[in-house]
Amino acid sequence: NEVDKLGVACNQVRQEVSAAIDRQYSEGNRKKVALEDEQNKVTERMGALKKLLLIKEASTASMVEDWSTKETNLLGKSQQLAEAITFAEEKRTNKTAAFTRVVAQLNNSYDVLSATIDETRQQTDRILKQRREVNTEISSLSTDNKQIEDWVNALGAVIDTLEKGEQ
Repeated sequence: NEVDKLGVACNQVRQEVSAAIDRQYSEGNRKKVALEDEQNKVTERMGALKKLLLIKEASTASMVEDWSTKETNLLGKSQQLAEAITFAEEKRTNKTAAFTRVVAQLNNSYDVLSATIDETRQQTDRILKQRREVNTEISSLSTDNKQIEDWVNALGAVIDTLEKGEQ
């Protein structure tokens, strides 16, 4: 039945969209964890560099200035990394919202299609009932025609008998 095939196809599309959303979530979470790991590594490196800076600070003023510059650069990179993480989270949130809207639209389309299928089935049932009624009426008319034909034949026989009696 075409209607049932459409229902099955809608369910398959719904499952595929759900699987795609799950993959997007997994990929987003994996990237977030990787970015957080990288940020932790940078933070650890910054801590180590700060310790070295304290040790070197005693030796020369120029070395302190170099390490200070490096620290500033690392802080800048850390800030860039934090911004990248924020951007990735916003992008993931936007994609999730878009997928959610698509799923909602598909669910709505499926509901409309299901209602249409139900209405079509009801119309088909009404048409079949009317068809049975028409077939019953045709059968009844056929029976009536047969009775009329029998009466005409009987009248014809009576007329023939009367005509023979007159001659």
